[in-house]
Amino acid sequence: LDRSGCDTIEVNSTVYKMRNDNMERVLKGEASITEDGTGIELSTVSQAAISNVISKVSFVDADSNYKSGIPFSGLARTNLQDQPYVYGNIVPDYGKANLNLKPFYSRNKSFLKLHSLDKVLPCEGQQEVQVEYIIKHTELKNGIDHFDLHYLVTFKGSVQDYGSLEISTENKNEDLHGKATLKLPLSAGTSSTFRALVYTILPDGDIVADSAKYRIQQCLQNK
Repeated sequence: LDRSGCDTIEVNSTVYKMRNDNMERVLKGEASITEDGTGIELSTVSQAAISNVISKVSFVDADSNYKSGIPFSGLARTNLQDQPYVYGNIVPDYGKANLNLKPFYSRNKSFLKLHSLDKVLPCEGQQEVQVEYIIKHTELKNGIDHFDLHYLVTFKGSVQDYGSLEISTENKNEDLHGKATLKLPLSAGTSSTFRALVYTILPDGDIVADSAKYRIQQCLQNK
């Protein structure tokens, strides 16, 4: 043993044929030491499971529904190349993930999509987020030259900020499809997450809305 009372031994793993599917899939080890002078012997046994699961995947930042006309996005990453099958060998499992999507119902076929961010935001300043909108031309009645896009920012259930944007409606014979940018305020000492809500009220009284949750750094108000 070394001065710390430890020792590291390297063994050739190919000897144990760990990929053979007829084996127990458990690697067991036993070690013993004998103290010089006293002859006292200590021993221990340990084991580790052998798994063919190389990685596991799941969808993150992905909604359970889609809005017709607005691109759907989500994250999932794994090994894209399958290894050839060898008889008698364990097949590596690189994980699979499934996501069942349903169409988001809107009577007037108009939608808002508030995009989320796959990162932790700083605890001060402002953060730009995008809102994608589809407003059917049938909702753009004569005399309506714009619609208002309202937003709310909530921390722990209370409204911390709000505002609105004016979206021009020049061509009323085509569906209005575009993107707008919101500047959300970031502040320290409130919560590790906050939620934003965006909505608009159509001329016939229908409300189109969406919301998203964002992560923020935990910072003290007193620097």
